[in-house]
Amino acid sequence: MSAAVLADLSAQVRDAAARQCPLKIIGGNSKHDWWQTSAVDALNLSALTGIIKYEPSELVIRAYAGTRVAEIEAALFARGQILAFEPPHTGATATLGGAVATGLSGPARPYRGALRDFVLGVGVMNDTGEVLQFGGDVMKNVAGYDVARLITGAWGRLGPIVEVALRVMPQSVTTCSLSWRGALDEALQRMRELQARALPLSALAFADGTMHVRLSGTAAAVETTAAALNFALSSDADTWWSSLRDFSHPFFTGRRPLWRIMVPPATAALALGGDWLIDWGGALRWYRGENPPAEIMRIVSAAYGNARRWPHARGELAAPLAALTERIVRSFDPNGLFNPLSSGEER
Repeated sequence: MSAAVLADLSAQVRDAAARQCPLKIIGGNSKHDWWQTSAVDALNLSALTGIIKYEPSELVIRAYAGTRVAEIEAALFARGQILAFEPPHTGATATLGGAVATGLSGPARPYRGALRDFVLGVGVMNDTGEVLQFGGDVMKNVAGYDVARLITGAWGRLGPIVEVALRVMPQSVTTCSLSWRGALDEALQRMRELQARALPLSALAFADGTMHVRLSGTAAAVETTAAALNFALSSDADTWWSSLRDFSHPFFTGRRPLWRIMVPPATAALALGGDWLIDWGGALRWYRGENPPAEIMRIVSAAYGNARRWPHARGELAAPLAALTERIVRSFDPNGLFNPLSSGEER
């Protein structure tokens, strides 16, 4: 079945290339608002499904790009394993290919690693309809450049992902969440202190005047740490962390412009009036406010960070980085066939 689907996708790509008609890559189509492309015709990978290989003892799973994230996680859960990078569940149709193409990692990212750290290999279709394989199913791979990680987070601009091999991890024995009420400045200070200690942290965030702490590990480590911290035990922790992972927290539905800001985690509160949601122990800061973009960029740059509008970045890449990005894209997709940006946008 998958061979027939791949053959059909390959034919679609060759036809589009012959007609010089760009393609919009979709899978579950649950993230369609996050990428604005000028392409009209769709290359739909949703029929390209199934787990190709799963080796629990090796902590490796390979699946087709159209396989739903929920299916992958269910298979792992049955064997006591998880996707360490916590991909966003943007709907029941969210796919593995979409997760890798967007490259988004959830609240555990500073403590377990980014999505690209777990990508062992990918199969990507080029503009002739050929599937190119990069990487493999093992951690140690010396077969040229680490293209699999480059493709992660490229939003499909380097070609449609058709299959992915991932390293997975065992589930934690115990997880619990704690909360502490206070001001942003003090919360950032407490985050710095917590991360300087050898604690079983798996997430650390702040929103609406509350710092949220998630502990994961052995029962003894989690229980001892929770008792020592003496914070309040969270009653709705699973729902709260899921809302942060899935972009369903009310903060993400506000009307004012939303910015995704990355700074060194020890950075103090930035001098920008507005609302904040802090993730990754202070390294990822979501900001809503009416400050002019130039002022936001200046303040963030002074803090050795970077800021991008979410979800649509418009002209915010520095010129050298934008030029480098374009050269990489053109080396993979010289005719701009896959997910070309809408006019005036950059990523």
